Amino acid sequence: MANCIAECYGYDKSRVKEDHRLGSEGAKAIAATWDTRATAYIAKDGSGYVSVQGKNGETIHHFDFGPESER
Repeated sequence: MANCIAECYGYDKSRVKEDHRLGSEGAKAIAATWDTRATAYIAKDGSGYVSVQGKNGETIHHFDFGPESER
């Protein structure tokens, strides 16, 4: 049974394209331009991270969060 879901949306001028994937251990989503990449990951225990990287892979921002049991 899947514990996690990653959803994605692609926006054009006249439509929205949508997809999703289930995962039993975790889910990861990535959105990017040529120079900026944003990644979000969540594990089945609710822990994970959000990270933004710029050109050449340098980290602009990174945020880790703990499992649901610690909240």
